[in-house]
Amino acid sequence: MISAKTLPALNAHEDRLRAYLAASPGVDMRAVASTLAMTRVDVRTPWGAAG
Repeated sequence: MISAKTLPALNAHEDRLRAYLAASPGVDMRAVASTLAMTRVDVRTPWGAAG
């Protein structure tokens, strides 16, 4: 799950994550997924994406 306070910020965060994953073909996707699932998410933010 990624979240942001504004839609443009969410899009930017998604772009950075996508770029990191594209540049890191050997990355442990389970570790990435676990980190995204377990790190703090501010539930008061209006925008979120899971995916």
